Amino acid sequence: MKKLKATALAALLSATATIAFSDEDSGAYLAARQAQIEHDFAAAAQYYSQALTRDRANPVIMEAAVASFLSLGDVDKAVSIARAMDELDLRSQIANMALVAKKVADEDYGTVLDRLGDDRGLGALGDGLITAWVELGRGDMSAAAENFDKVAAQRGLNNFALYHKALALASVGDFETAEEIFSGGGNAPLQRTRRGVVAWAQILSQLERNEEALKIIDETFGSNQDPEITALREKLSRDEAVPFSLIKNAQDGVAEVFYSIGQAILSESGEQFTLLYARTAEYLSPDHVDSILMSAELLETLGRYELATEVYKRVPREHPAFSAAEVGRAEALRRAEKPDAAIEVLEQLRSSHPELPLVHVSAGDLYRQNERYQEAVDAYDAALKIFAERQSDQWFVHYARAISYERLGIWDSAEADFRKALELNPDH
Repeated sequence: MKKLKATALAALLSATATIAFSDEDSGAYLAARQAQIEHDFAAAAQYYSQALTRDRANPVIMEAAVASFLSLGDVDKAVSIARAMDELDLRSQIANMALVAKKVADEDYGTVLDRLGDDRGLGALGDGLITAWVELGRGDMSAAAENFDKVAAQRGLNNFALYHKALALASVGDFETAEEIFSGGGNAPLQRTRRGVVAWAQILSQLERNEEALKIIDETFGSNQDPEITALREKLSRDEAVPFSLIKNAQDGVAEVFYSIGQAILSESGEQFTLLYARTAEYLSPDHVDSILMSAELLETLGRYELATEVYKRVPREHPAFSAAEVGRAEALRRAEKPDAAIEVLEQLRSSHPELPLVHVSAGDLYRQNERYQEAVDAYDAALKIFAERQSDQWFVHYARAISYERLGIWDSAEADFRKALELNPDH
């Protein structure tokens, strides 16, 4: 049995010395490797595929090709190469990600369990959680709970596993037990993550405890609430029964595993490897907006602005996070040196979401960066008119407007804004 040791892309990028090529073959591989170093996943996928036509059983090239297609979000092509690795008995964590995701999407849960039992999964944490969700997909909540508890018993994984157990229980309508897990049931409550608080609030609403849900939201986020949290809070305030929608089935649950692990490994493993988890979560749950935004932000950080703009566009217009996605898309376009396209995105957003200060501030910043100072002032004016109250974090809006006034030669207005900025943030 052959097993690839590399579980991160850094290992792939340093593998040149281990591969022997003819002069004819080396060009495609070296071009692919350079493209991968530059995070040009489309070119890397193309060149690795070309290299595989001449060396069909090279494990390093195969794994790198799988990673490139996964990074592009093309899971089907990644799966085709991963299957070939399986047939050659080559073990690869990256290939396993693609194959497990495909089998989960096909609801072939028996095969998933066989793979995980044969050490052809993601590793201890991912395999344990996926096993639990797959048991739920097979209709056995008791087996699912048992497997979540096994993960929870491992050192350092208790909070992680209980979060998923609560989601699983809520997905089958056991809101009482799910709420007990979130609240701690006499022990310490679960760590409050953004998605965890959303799930907890939805669960409490299903239990007709909207007031408690509102209290948890306010304690967690204060006045710093994004549009999605604000929309949830408004529904709870109207005493609506908010459905539990975070996780609908086992496939969504496995997507949440990939997303959760991606969040956990980002600081240690870096953007390029984390992107594989975010893309897989997207594939399994196409309406998982947080994984869509995560993929887009990672691509932007990696300098793949054209891919980032396409991913940002996948957030539905009716979703509360649409405005954040459009602001992100505009920033990606700006960084891709397409300022006119970025301005067009923000102007359309100002028309459709005029009530959001961030939209106007983002437009003002973009106008200012492009030396269109009067338009910047107008955008900052619009933002300041709709802020609910003066807060210290608004100092930068006054500061940015002051710069715009100064460039326009309107000195009195510039000085007034500079002074207001200092009043709001005197220690700056």
